Amino acid sequence: MPTARNARGVDIVAYNADASIFKGIQVKSLSKRDPVPLGPSLENCMGDFWIIVNKIASGAPGVFILTPAEVRRLAHRGEKDGRISYWLQPTAYEQPQFDKKWDRLRSGGTDVPVKPEEIVKFLKEHVENKANRYINAGGMKEYPAWTTAVKETLGELVQKYGAPHARSIFSGSGWTVMQPANEIRPPESPVHTTREFLLDFVWWQGEETGVGGRAIMGAECEWASLPKDKELRANEVLYDFEKLLSFKAPLKLLIFECRDSEGREHLHKRLCVYLEAFRQHVKGECYLFVEFSSWQCYAHIYEVKQDGTAVNVKLELLLLKADSSRAGA
Repeated sequence: MPTARNARGVDIVAYNADASIFKGIQVKSLSKRDPVPLGPSLENCMGDFWIIVNKIASGAPGVFILTPAEVRRLAHRGEKDGRISYWLQPTAYEQPQFDKKWDRLRSGGTDVPVKPEEIVKFLKEHVENKANRYINAGGMKEYPAWTTAVKETLGELVQKYGAPHARSIFSGSGWTVMQPANEIRPPESPVHTTREFLLDFVWWQGEETGVGGRAIMGAECEWASLPKDKELRANEVLYDFEKLLSFKAPLKLLIFECRDSEGREHLHKRLCVYLEAFRQHVKGECYLFVEFSSWQCYAHIYEVKQDGTAVNVKLELLLLKADSSRAGA
């Protein structure tokens, strides 16, 4: 259903047969391979999806599907004679992950505005340094220092990639802090407390928890520091993983430690069993498993292929460019 030509708002409103799901779609058409003008502010990047059609005059137009969060993140800021304007350059929107990706319209507009590889790289760059600083300078014990470092780094990730009104939800023992993305406070020093939240960390998009917002990413961090037996250590990690299974978000992040390859293999097998036993999967959801062990960081990924149950689940090793030489690790 197209909107009126000059009406403020999205260009197309789409809904399903029983009107239980609505999608707002903004369409930008360009005769050539030109930048998309966004105006003097990014606050008006509305809707669930943006469809950019360029090179219309050529007879072979390109079509690119983005979310508003991606438009904001990729926008170029210009200033001339004191006037600010924003543009989306062709090199920003002409990317393979956007090119004719019509299946994104089925995902509910909940795509994460940062790739799993970028999340792992960000964690590798910051977590260990922060943890060592807390241990050496702050006198914290090892595992609390690592947990604090993980939560603070995830808060910085939201600050870097989050859209306007993105918030970080930090949870501890009996408390929860919900902060705007531009306010990063150490999780052990809660300022604005609410009821304890379900997970250790949530990337929330919206003014507050409730019907007005949505989760972008949920994260659990479990080091299983006390048990030495691989079965007991796996049980502690899996207890937290059960929370992620039930949590509704397009990206679910589990951070943990394995002390050796045998423990890693055992935990991975049990994670696959849990994924296959769960019966409420949503197609397109991504599970990211990040392991900090012996001064190394390993990452594995699983993407849900269909709604409902999952079969023959295997965790895929996620290699960054710098890790390609260690594919057998």
